[in-house]
Amino acid sequence: MRGVFPDAFDTARLLLRPVSLADARPIFDGYAQDPGVTRFVTWRPHSGIGQTESHIRASMAAADQRTYALV
Repeated sequence: MRGVFPDAFDTARLLLRPVSLADARPIFDGYAQDPGVTRFVTWRPHSGIGQTESHIRASMAAADQRTYALV
């Protein structure tokens, strides 16, 4: 099923690419532990970087979806 998802989307200013473990620290520091941001998503704020890494690993392993990072 993963084959139906593009590898990336890009415009002149933005790149939407598959998330990777290298994104864990910026995601955690930027918003994953912020209750003001995470109130708009389906998961609770992360209490440590390990939770963010686990979330990314699960997203990467899911065959029926793809999680993207906006750069």
